[in-house]
Amino acid sequence: MIEINKLPAVLAALITAQNEHNSHAFAEVFSNNALVHDEGKEYSGKPAIKTWNENTNKKYNTRLEPEALQEKGEEIILTVLVSGTFEGSPIALEYHVHS
Repeated sequence: MIEINKLPAVLAALITAQNEHNSHAFAEVFSNNALVHDEGKEYSGKPAIKTWNENTNKKYNTRLEPEALQEKGEEIILTVLVSGTFEGSPIALEYHVHS
């Protein structure tokens, strides 16, 4: 596990916002043209990401724990352990961040 304060600021903000279930702060971490893939659907842009995050928080009460961080050129890949009230919890997911 990686301590949140050891992550780049944008990723620490993402983890903190999610674990506080602050959908507004969560969406603000993303760029205006960001794309989220979840459960076979895509959510594009901050408003859609905010709504998606609000709905998933209500439905699954999700929490993130940073597990690993990789840098591949201009891309950062954060692996998180996602837990909540969904079948198969917890699961490992990746966030891909492009600089």
